[in-house]
Amino acid sequence: MIDNSQSSNDLRLELFSGDPEKVLDALSKIKDSTYFNLIEPLFDLYVTTQKEEIKSKVYSLLCDVKDKRFVDFLVSALSKPKYSGIKKEVTGISWQTGLDFSGKLSVFVDLLINGTDEVAIEAYS
Repeated sequence: MIDNSQSSNDLRLELFSGDPEKVLDALSKIKDSTYFNLIEPLFDLYVTTQKEEIKSKVYSLLCDVKDKRFVDFLVSALSKPKYSGIKKEVTGISWQTGLDFSGKLSVFVDLLINGTDEVAIEAYS
């Protein structure tokens, strides 16, 4: 059995190692796992990386999350200042996951009314 806490910490270190090969390797490992505790670091990596390949893989990985806890995380991320620059992407991830956000409709209505045009389009989706 894998020690999730140790493996999770190792993967977190690899994500922020600065070595694109290590980062991509860590993303592959995360894709094949159930490390929900790495969701926030993945968002942080998405915000900070300059490498488009890494950004694309993180986005794809986040769109594939099917854990119901992700709904609350995404809704929370929409209001966090550190993710304000990726609000469009966070909103897009929300509908691409296929998770049930029906209990959070007021958040998306607010984005539709008060968000930028791009965010509003994603919220409408």
